[in-house]
Amino acid sequence: MEWPTPARVPKQKKRQTPLTFGTIMPTQQRLWIYIEGTRRATKVPDELLSCSDLDLLALKLCQTFTALKNTDPLQLEFLFDGRSLPGDTELLKLITTAKAPLVIRYPLSDRTLRLRINLAQKWFKMDFPHETGLWDTINKEISDRWSSIIGASRIYLTENVKLASDKVEIINDSGLLAYLKTNDGKNEFSFSVQMRDKKPFSDWSWVDIQGLMKVGWSSYTDAPDMSLDELPQVDLSTQEIKLMLDELKKNKAAFKHVMRNEMTCREFISPFLTAAVRHLQSEEGNLQLNAEDELNGTRAYGSVDYTILSEGLIVCVTVVKKEETFEKGMAQNIAQMHTAVEKLGKRKADVLGPLLESESESLSSMAQDEVPILMYGIVSNASRWRFLQWAGPEADPTLQISTEFTCKFDDPNVDGAEQMLKHIASIIKSQIGVVKDPTKSRRVKRFKRQ
Repeated sequence: MEWPTPARVPKQKKRQTPLTFGTIMPTQQRLWIYIEGTRRATKVPDELLSCSDLDLLALKLCQTFTALKNTDPLQLEFLFDGRSLPGDTELLKLITTAKAPLVIRYPLSDRTLRLRINLAQKWFKMDFPHETGLWDTINKEISDRWSSIIGASRIYLTENVKLASDKVEIINDSGLLAYLKTNDGKNEFSFSVQMRDKKPFSDWSWVDIQGLMKVGWSSYTDAPDMSLDELPQVDLSTQEIKLMLDELKKNKAAFKHVMRNEMTCREFISPFLTAAVRHLQSEEGNLQLNAEDELNGTRAYGSVDYTILSEGLIVCVTVVKKEETFEKGMAQNIAQMHTAVEKLGKRKADVLGPLLESESESLSSMAQDEVPILMYGIVSNASRWRFLQWAGPEADPTLQISTEFTCKFDDPNVDGAEQMLKHIASIIKSQIGVVKDPTKSRRVKRFKRQ
């Protein structure tokens, strides 16, 4: 008896489970995290990948990692690609690596830190939680407020203390948290923002100027002398001079002392600048006197006590504070002029080009040995005055400084005031129209460096 041949049963194909969005594939899915305060990123154990979202992951992380053992899962913050992620973010949507991990931020205590952050004359005060990543949080706030000044510069913080020897440089998160730990009983701090490649005008010293100007002058008195006799003459009326002298006398009667502090000095400097600008506004309608103008350059930044503008900045005025030396004021003013010359731009600062291309051989020959005057500076504490003259581009300047002039406010006629006004007006007059047309600039012999 023959048995019937059984029908061939088709070979069953192995059923493949379709890969859905929620499927966990331990061999493919990896989650790298960086717990702030630890040394490196780490890979999350596979058993934690069963968590569907960050909210569930938070609980598992606090149970798994020692750094988070005593942390409330609700206090964890997840950051990825510079953004804070909500708790319902699905793990499968995150593509992480050891170099680009999911960042875990967590509180270190219940302290609230009140920080005052200064950048030159600017500042803000803000409360921050005592948590990991505080350095990045502060940096973001600083960048949001002052990015135009800081640019691409790397910053660090120093605490505002009286003694320079007590200052501590804070350059990263671990340094900041260590500093806060040593001051555990303190919750209010004042820090200054510093940059490696530039600093505020107020921090400039004469040693810095020696490097900037590439000169070996031990003091500003070693600089070549600036001659005021070559400046254009101004015809000030008797009435203009009288109005200024009357204002100075009224201020002297009211304040008694001229150099009690910086603000008092300004009350005696401002009348000179105002009178000179008002006299010359009949020639140049755009002439303007400003106070506390902000300048930002590649080497220095901050506010200038007074600036005089005519289609652009032409004069920087620095008020010497009572507690500062005159040399300190000179250093600040030179740094301000350097920044101002940078801001004149290529068309205005690089004026040698048009001159050298001139058809006149004598002019071209002269241009090689002479440079155009681009900026003037004035340094004063009201009683003492010095004038500065910057010629040539910021990379190769020729600087001249005048002898010292004085005003005697105790004298009934304020001896020296009228001559001071004429000097200031002459400087402004020589600069009117120069920013608009640099070829009109007076020229001086190029400084020969040894």
